[in-house]
Amino acid sequence: MPTILNSGGITTGRHDDPPYPRHLFAHEFREKTGEHLARLAEGRIETITQNGEAAMVVMSPKRYDFLVHAAERGHVWKAALDRLKAGDSGRDAREVVRELADDFGVTL
Repeated sequence: MPTILNSGGITTGRHDDPPYPRHLFAHEFREKTGEHLARLAEGRIETITQNGEAAMVVMSPKRYDFLVHAAERGHVWKAALDRLKAGDSGRDAREVVRELADDFGVTL
C-alpha cells in the first residue's frame, strides 16, 4: 500500500488500489518506526512530505527491485514494438528458446 505521510496525515492504499486515507501526524512516523517497517516489509510504499511537498519515498529493497525491473521491462517491450513497427520481422521464438536453453545449460 502506498502511504503518504505529511503534516496533514497519512494516506494508505495498495499499489494497485486507490489510496484510502488514514490520518496520523508526521511525528508518529518517528515514534512508530517499527510499524512503518512492518508495512514496508509487506511491500507497501510510504511517501513522506514536508510542507505538503513529497520529500522522500521509502520502500523495501525487494519492492524497489520489483519497480526497477518492471520499468526496465517496459523499456525493452517498447523498443521491441518500435522495431516491429519500423518493419523489423523479429526472430523465431524457437530459435530464441534454444539460445536461452544453451545459455542456461538446459536440455530441451
